[in-house]
Amino acid sequence: MNRSRRAMTVAAGLAVSLGFGMVAATPAAAATCSPNDVCLWLFYNSETSGARLLVKSSISNLAGYTFSGPGAGAGTAVKNNAASANFRADNNFYASSGSIFFNSGYAGPCDQLMSMENGIKSSPRLVRTYNDNASVKIVSGLSGVGNHPTTCYEW
Repeated sequence: MNRSRRAMTVAAGLAVSLGFGMVAATPAAAATCSPNDVCLWLFYNSETSGARLLVKSSISNLAGYTFSGPGAGAGTAVKNNAASANFRADNNFYASSGSIFFNSGYAGPCDQLMSMENGIKSSPRLVRTYNDNASVKIVSGLSGVGNHPTTCYEW
């Protein structure tokens, strides 16, 4: 293997291993997740695999968003196609949550991942919104006290 091909292989491996921070998203979600951010990743496949979408703020309708990155599902619409999720809370003392809803406008059955102080929660296979998801609600910091959805499946 020549030197440039080896360098490209190593770079690709690093990009995959650092995937959480390197995810590209559409249209309004940011491309990276810093320790000060609340971040929810929606994955095309179960077991948090395949293409993904990084979400850092609430989205009332996932129409128009697509999965990106390596793996199955790249370019596929996110709405009604997410199978699993990961969530990382910001570095705040108060709990943060990422909730995935069955309907647009944060309605219907939901799955919720909640943590605090950079804690990570994972849903290897969404329960109430598996391949039926239309909106995502992010709640963090002091504003989250008493504002987390209460009827969701808790991870």
